[in-house]
Amino acid sequence: MKTNYVFRMFLMALMVAVVSSCRKEKDTDILVSNSEDDAEVSAIFNEVDDEVGGISTLKSMEAGLSGYDSSGSKVVTIDSSGNQTIITVTYNNYCNGRNLRIKNGKIIITIEGRYADVASAYRKEVTFQNFTINGNLIEGTRVIAKDSANPYVYHITLQNGKITFTDGTSCTRTVETRTRTWTGGYNTPNFLWDDTYTIEGTASGVNRQGKSYTHTITTPLQISLDCPWIKAGVIRFEVTDDKGTREATLDYGTGACDNIGTVTIEGKTYTIRLRGGK
Repeated sequence: MKTNYVFRMFLMALMVAVVSSCRKEKDTDILVSNSEDDAEVSAIFNEVDDEVGGISTLKSMEAGLSGYDSSGSKVVTIDSSGNQTIITVTYNNYCNGRNLRIKNGKIIITIEGRYADVASAYRKEVTFQNFTINGNLIEGTRVIAKDSANPYVYHITLQNGKITFTDGTSCTRTVETRTRTWTGGYNTPNFLWDDTYTIEGTASGVNRQGKSYTHTITTPLQISLDCPWIKAGVIRFEVTDDKGTREATLDYGTGACDNIGTVTIEGKTYTIRLRGGK
């Protein structure tokens, strides 16, 4: 009888250990998945910023001209009145040939001020109409404002941001505040692909699993327009559910143009492949 009792107690302890291990693995999976999703969301919104920046800094935009891509898949319409310019860009399976992301729908950019005038304020408000990148639907209002003291620094806010993915799931960014610093390529305004940026800031929302999250960029992200991936930088995540708040960090690497990142959770590091690029 005593032997059977001890054996039963051993089995119960083993079952508890297995269940705890499974729960821990599930929690870890949620954090890794959140990191992958957030990286994809960041890549998509960075692509929006790159596209908006490229459109509104061309000399033809400053001259108030309208134009279209040579294939006719990207049509630009400009309406200027006083200090305000409204640029509507219509995409029809447009691909720029560099990062191979396909765009459809419309981006509407409302600009106040002049980009080339260092002494004046410059503000862009970006909205979307059925706009998709690689089939992922983008929503929200994005405001990009030039820093009053440094013409190469831009402050970016996003309200009611949401991405609905091709599988029907979605991720929201209800609030995002970022600082985007133009670090290279500003001496070649008609050639965008040598432009480089660093990004700092925070964001919060609800991930694809329905869990609340916040992210904070602890090491500035490094962006190059000739690379579809974030090349370097570190983000700290906090994901909250009915069990409390757990933390993970996502490291994009040391500057190579690749889709490899690492996620660290409770001292353990996992390698992930970043989505949202090629």
